[in-house]
Amino acid sequence: MRFARRLMIKSAQEWGISPSIAYLIFLAPFVVSALLIPTRLDKGLYKLLLDEDQLFEWATFVCFVLGTLVGLAIVRNRWQARDRLGIILYLLFTALMFFSAGEEVSWGQRIFDFDTPEDLVEINKQDEFNLHNIGESLNLFRALMILIGLGGSTAYVLNQRLQIERFWDNADVLLVPPFFLASTFLIVLAYRLFRLFIWRKSGFTITKYAESIEFWLAFGLTAFGFLVWRRLRMQQQASSVVLADSETV
Repeated sequence: MRFARRLMIKSAQEWGISPSIAYLIFLAPFVVSALLIPTRLDKGLYKLLLDEDQLFEWATFVCFVLGTLVGLAIVRNRWQARDRLGIILYLLFTALMFFSAGEEVSWGQRIFDFDTPEDLVEINKQDEFNLHNIGESLNLFRALMILIGLGGSTAYVLNQRLQIERFWDNADVLLVPPFFLASTFLIVLAYRLFRLFIWRKSGFTITKYAESIEFWLAFGLTAFGFLVWRRLRMQQQASSVVLADSETV
């Protein structure tokens, strides 16, 4: 418990937020996920929150769109810093966020209500204009969620020993989510492993609950991206102040 508290305070200081906000972010996924369970007693409320084209799905889409914009901002920052590896890394991040946003709303089909092409209807499990319901692609996306969940939930703790920033400047900033965001990825990992090993049968309750899990994935990635952009900007501003002071002297 003391170890987790120490990491919480340390990560909050590193990323420039107050410990109280860090605790709030850390606890939010657990509290919200727990509160969603009893809402199933009211099917109408459960559908309002978790059904297609409802609250959590649109919140997920918004997060992915914001994540795309944040990713582009980081790419621009890394371009200015001439950090080739950082540029490549966050071009991939931006592409992932953009693709996820498109898939979330079936590339505009949910917005503009156009018909699914007949060729796609034959192979898409839900007759929608997207890729994640074709063949085994959904299993690939689930595997990716497990990898992101595992990495995001453990990276900060592991890096206390590994300290990857020794090998690549700013690697800890670009690759390691702060400890207070680990819970968003842990929720994703726990749900996907629960579905993989314990509750494999699909059903209305457990399937719709996945919409909240996708939201936490989108929120975690977007929040991390925003914090990365913010921290890189703070570093640039600090460097500019030091440079200006040295020139004055």
